[in-house]
Amino acid sequence: MDSTKARHILPIFIESLNIELNKQRINTKNLVMNIICNNCIGARMYEVSKIQFPNPFMWNAINAYDFIKLMKDYEKIDLYNPKIELEQYLKQEHKSVLVTLSNDVKLHFIHYMQDETKEQPIKEKSTNILYKDIISYAKEKWYKRVDRSKEQPTFMFAFNYMKKNDKLYTDILEKLLKTKKNLIIIMHDSFETPQVSSNIKIMKFDDDTMSLDAGLSKIIANILFNKK
Repeated sequence: MDSTKARHILPIFIESLNIELNKQRINTKNLVMNIICNNCIGARMYEVSKIQFPNPFMWNAINAYDFIKLMKDYEKIDLYNPKIELEQYLKQEHKSVLVTLSNDVKLHFIHYMQDETKEQPIKEKSTNILYKDIISYAKEKWYKRVDRSKEQPTFMFAFNYMKKNDKLYTDILEKLLKTKKNLIIIMHDSFETPQVSSNIKIMKFDDDTMSLDAGLSKIIANILFNKK
């Protein structure tokens, strides 16, 4: 969907969701607002809502199975003792930051990029940070946000980049549904709604909404943070 069309339809999507907002708000009233997401939806939600990032898991991509392991082990993980290094992530032009936690969960900070020509951190394309000493930048942000992260998190897993015919979908969903942690699952409305326990909330959106990227984050923030 092109950006012009998205700008026109986004208010319509939000307005149509208002019909369901009261129900959604009741469903999410016991969920804390310290949210750890498997991708950048989490960071964008806080950014568009002008809320300070409550934990260090912002602007990172987490493999589905690492995310499941993160939920399972969270209380045992020493967030003050990660390994922070550079990696070549997929086909990115620049090396980016990789954080490996004490339980070997890997967090790919794909928006933190090393650029030897940048003497100061430079923000590019609204989300990317380019800097010659990007490791120092990442460490500073990480530890400041760890200090803030005192509240037990609610986890969020978004299937926005996965289709229901993906071979891994069924296995990932099955494992997610076994958690005892507070969890929000974002999925396409064409997916069958699973039976869930009270600690798990399902949010479903149509394909156009799921493809909005930043727009999807704004819609979810409107629901979770009770914005109008």
